[in-house]
Amino acid sequence: MDDARKASPHAAVVKVGQVLAQLKIAPSPRNYELIFEAMSGENPDLAAEILALGHQPPQAHLDEIGMRHKLPGHLSLVIDATRAQAAQTIQALDQPLSDSLTVRDQLGQQLHRFLDRLDRDPVAGMSEFADEARALRRMVAQLRDKEERVARALDETAQALDAFNTGIAEARRMALRDSLTGLPNRMALSVKLASVFAHDDQRRTAALMLLSVGGLRDVALQAGRPAAEQALRLVANCMREMVKRDDFIARNATDVFALVVFNVTESNALSIASRIKEKIEALPALPGVSGAGPLTVTGGVAVSTHAQHATHLLAQAEVALKNVRADTPGGILACTPALSASLIRTYAAHVVRNSASA
Repeated sequence: MDDARKASPHAAVVKVGQVLAQLKIAPSPRNYELIFEAMSGENPDLAAEILALGHQPPQAHLDEIGMRHKLPGHLSLVIDATRAQAAQTIQALDQPLSDSLTVRDQLGQQLHRFLDRLDRDPVAGMSEFADEARALRRMVAQLRDKEERVARALDETAQALDAFNTGIAEARRMALRDSLTGLPNRMALSVKLASVFAHDDQRRTAALMLLSVGGLRDVALQAGRPAAEQALRLVANCMREMVKRDDFIARNATDVFALVVFNVTESNALSIASRIKEKIEALPALPGVSGAGPLTVTGGVAVSTHAQHATHLLAQAEVALKNVRADTPGGILACTPALSASLIRTYAAHVVRNSASA
């Protein structure tokens, strides 16, 4: 499948739509996500599983693939499936509880009959009394057995529900985490940026830096995909070591990392991006990788004071990165008013309206 991440946003959507049509897959949002992930080249196993389904694959099989690979858009399916399992587990308690209550009722009725008989005939024969006592003893034993089963079932249900809760929490965590680097992913970045604009009265100035790492393709060609993945992990670790506790790092795309820092000016943000660039470009070559050039970093920067909302801020950083990639690869560029105005031609309408009025 083609590398969808290298295309422009509009072109990527068109390519995904074409593949959906070719495979006769319904154009739902989660199917768009699934096919985009397959086309990105980041998950060859996922792509192979989809291709193995052939034309017009059942939606249930596609959903299973998305859930198995923990795609963010399939998180709701994982949670729904877990809830259904939890409901079945709770329903399984119904029979043991019902059996226990039935025996309890029978024992109560037997006791009442026994006491009534004693009241009517206090001098009943010893053999009759012994028969009644044995019957009561058997019912008490049955009740004890049923209640022990209920206790075990309750304990097993509690453990199962704990496991379900853990599974849901893990699914949510994985939906916001990049599996290769362990960093937050693009969805987590969106959540973080939204929080920047959540409260106008408590808003902190934030700068968003998008840092594109060049040279990874050469590493992959020279030493294979595992070497390129190792290089990405080294870059992620390098960034972790350089940021402060309140800063936020995410892997935003195949070769793009995002950094959100607070209470800084545009000039500060450019300086931070330059220091990170120098550190990454100074990383030693991977063992066994010869012929590949050093890693390079190109960056786009945007500041929240010039943005109307989270999507606008991300769009500004992306357009800055796009332009510096085209004009000065290896440079760092802050979004200018002219670049922000260019969003009218390249981004969605709701971004256009806000950026045009800025």
